[in-house]
Amino acid sequence: MDMTIGELKMKKPFNKQKMVIRLTLVSIVILTLLAFVTFDYKDIQFLDAVILTAHTLKTMFFQPLLHHITGIFRGVR
Repeated sequence: MDMTIGELKMKKPFNKQKMVIRLTLVSIVILTLLAFVTFDYKDIQFLDAVILTAHTLKTMFFQPLLHHITGIFRGVR
């Protein structure tokens, strides 16, 4: 008499590399959140800073033309 047994679900073996990567990522997230909470912003207008940063990133990544940085290289000639 044959008995069919379904697949056994076993826990994956311990993987040291995955553990180290996860610990590193969790540590980075915790340190980043801690830095944002404890940073002294003084008179910085946070919303204006975010808007200006978004504009700068848009210029760098979506308008990659050389004329944005030619001022840097004028003195090199």
